[in-house]
Amino acid sequence: MTQELSQSENTTPLRQRRRLRLLIAGIVFAVLLVAAARIVSVISVVFGAKVEMRERKRAVLYQTNHAALLAACADLWNKRLTLHADRASATSQPVDFAIDPSDPAVPPIIRSLNPNGMYIHEGRVHIDLGGGFDHFGIDAFVNGAPTPDIGETQLIPGLWFYSEDMVPGR
Repeated sequence: MTQELSQSENTTPLRQRRRLRLLIAGIVFAVLLVAAARIVSVISVVFGAKVEMRERKRAVLYQTNHAALLAACADLWNKRLTLHADRASATSQPVDFAIDPSDPAVPPIIRSLNPNGMYIHEGRVHIDLGGGFDHFGIDAFVNGAPTPDIGETQLIPGLWFYSEDMVPGR
């Protein structure tokens, strides 16, 4: 009987250690599972945003009437002194004027592109359409010969598309 008592006393701490190890292993597993779910969530958001940006680029490149867009940019240029300034707009480029994209005077074809920002600078209307890790948009030269930045693609004379990333195919 003494021997049975001493065995049960020895096994109790052993069982407690096993339970503690199982509990710790379960907690570690749960934390890893939650972390993995977060990582998958972030990857899906980033991938989804990338797909959305590619589709927006395709719409600008292949589904937008470029002549009408250039005419709308010329209209913005002519109305620039009557449009509402976008004071919240931040840019590292020197601009003569930042246009509020929600201004009702912005032509519908430009509003339909959902611009992040619009700027008038040195004879051009600059329309930012992407942001974050994928900047792209339109430069419309309304006064004289265009002087596009490196990497811009001419859509029609006077209207250029720029992108940090590759230009998507149809």
